[in-house]
Amino acid sequence: MSEETQTETEKEEVTSVPASSKKKMALWKKILIGVGGFILLIIILASWATADLSKVAEKEFNLLRSGDLQGAYALTSAGFQKETSFEGFKTFLNQYPILKDNTSSSIDEKTRENGMGSVKGTVKNKDGVTSPFELQLIQEGSDWKILGIKLPASTGTTPEPQAQSTNSNTNSFSKVANGDNSSLDGSFQDEGLGFALNYPSTWTKQQKDFMFMLTSPKNADGSEVSVLIQKIGTKALKADSKYTDVDDLVKKMGNIFKTQYKGAKLEAPTEIVYTKADGTTLKGKQFKIEYEYEKTKFKDWQVAIPANQEGTIIYTWEYIAPADQYDKNITTVSSMFNSWKIN
Repeated sequence: MSEETQTETEKEEVTSVPASSKKKMALWKKILIGVGGFILLIIILASWATADLSKVAEKEFNLLRSGDLQGAYALTSAGFQKETSFEGFKTFLNQYPILKDNTSSSIDEKTRENGMGSVKGTVKNKDGVTSPFELQLIQEGSDWKILGIKLPASTGTTPEPQAQSTNSNTNSFSKVANGDNSSLDGSFQDEGLGFALNYPSTWTKQQKDFMFMLTSPKNADGSEVSVLIQKIGTKALKADSKYTDVDDLVKKMGNIFKTQYKGAKLEAPTEIVYTKADGTTLKGKQFKIEYEYEKTKFKDWQVAIPANQEGTIIYTWEYIAPADQYDKNITTVSSMFNSWKIN
């Protein structure tokens, strides 16, 4: 990663077949039939594995449509309910009335991996207005529960759709992957860096100048994941700074990934709202990226949030993980993000 961001037909030939080869041909035919059956079985199993995700999504929209908000809230995960009260849930629904007023919903995409799931589709209201949505789910025992609901900003009355949280740090991503805060038994606070957060005490912390990094214990294969937070001055603070504002910083970070890393795939940045303890609302940007570094595939979650409304300082939050470790640690990382308090 860059120092700046630490992130910064085959065509077939038809020939006559000797009689002596017919038995071999018959054997290959059986093998091909068997392979075809195996592929079909995989497709059937994949469809079965994601069927429960669809049922949860359909049930959620049906409950919202019928006005049973308690029932809809009951489909959310324990972690979600720990961070978001029922009253907060109702406030969120009031901000995005298309959810309560929906007349139909359709599902376009379903995925699941390592106890995490995602359902994407479209919801429609009585006026014919449609909106894409995404439900993030987590497996609790034998059931799937909703971690978060994401809609585009234009659907509601706030800059970024988010379930209201009792935590001062509210953002759509943290509601997507709420974690068990009991695992955050370590704490960090620094006046110079201007923030505090909680983290698992098993993680290693490092600090240098205006950078702070947390690294997980190594896995059996030697891999690890990290969270890097940086405090960066803008041109509003110092004329020779490289960045004008959040948008400029995010654009340049994206360009660094595109030019320096193989196969970099960036999601379009979305707005994120951070509310400080004193009620000050700060609007930042977030995006996810996949790329390859030294023959290993990585996934990154990048956030840029101004430290104040003047935009003189910007904080960057980066979650860095090998692609196969990203989802396994997202619950913990999200809990850490929820605990992050900017002074």
